[in-house]
Amino acid sequence: MAFTTTIQMNWATVNRSIAHSKDYTSGSLVSVDESIADSETDKQVDAAFDLTQVQSLYMSSDQDILVEGNDGAGIAGSVALKANIPYIWTQDTYDTVKFTADITALFITNASGSPAQFKLEVLVDPTV
Repeated sequence: MAFTTTIQMNWATVNRSIAHSKDYTSGSLVSVDESIADSETDKQVDAAFDLTQVQSLYMSSDQDILVEGNDGAGIAGSVALKANIPYIWTQDTYDTVKFTADITALFITNASGSPAQFKLEVLVDPTV
């Protein structure tokens, strides 16, 4: 079964708008939708993916949280997510992905003062 993700980017001002979208299709999808309690430190969330196989990656939270790869020290990189501002990376992104090694699990810290809803979508090409 093939999975397709669509990344959309839009820019709008009073007199002008610019829109771009791109589809990514591959054979595997890692999805997480997890509640992270306030004051939770290094909550392990099982999500595994080979970094070289990632086609697109989307992470978001409705609260500020810290997402670390493979342990609570961020040995495989980390992302400080801001509330309602997703982190999006694709194989066509200008920057390198924030993770630095294959991910075996994510460790999430929430010191926001409120419970957080964490979402992750990783499109993976299992044939690479």
